[in-house]
Amino acid sequence: MISAIIFVFLNSYFFINFPKQRIKEHDDWSKIEIHKQLQNPELANDYFYVVVDWGMYYYQGLYGPSFQSVLYMEPLNSQSQIDILKQMSRGHNRKLLFIYRHDKNSSNLDLIRKSFRLEENKTTSKDQIWHIMQEA
Repeated sequence: MISAIIFVFLNSYFFINFPKQRIKEHDDWSKIEIHKQLQNPELANDYFYVVVDWGMYYYQGLYGPSFQSVLYMEPLNSQSQIDILKQMSRGHNRKLLFIYRHDKNSSNLDLIRKSFRLEENKTTSKDQIWHIMQEA
């Protein structure tokens, strides 16, 4: 009897409190939108996906096309890291596509933008957390 009361109490508690949970920023809906765009076989064949913020690397690595190449570099904030990316890009004949959080990040986006000729993805809106910029 007591276990039934505890069971009902705990289930009621979790049922009431579950909808009140905040979604973590790195799990923003825009992650799904970015993931859909990265399913493009041409992108997956032609680019290294460089994830510079936590929250997207494993998701894309697990659920993306098998022929994609996903790199995780957080924080990406030094010239030596940039040089390694450029060398990998040349060596494998793939351009670079950067996946980053627009709201906050630990990488130096100014250094990244200065080091490569990048275009922002036009389909992402300013209020999305996740964004893409890719080599032209």
